Amino acid sequence: MLKISKETIIILVVTLVIVLLWGGFEILHSRTSPDIPQATESETKELDPKLDSELIEQLQ
Repeated sequence: MLKISKETIIILVVTLVIVLLWGGFEILHSRTSPDIPQATESETKELDPKLDSELIEQLQ
C-alpha cells in the first residue's frame, strides 16, 4: 500500500484550492469583461487596390 505523508496531502489540497480559485476567477472575469466594440465605418472601409506610382517615386 502506498503511504502518503501528511505534508504531501497538505500540498495537494492547497494546490487544488488554488487551481479551483484560479478557474473561478477566470470564469468571473470572462463574464464581467466588456465585449469587443463594433468596428467603425472608417475601419471597415474598402481599400483602393490601385498603387499610386507617383507617390512611390517620391518616396524613393
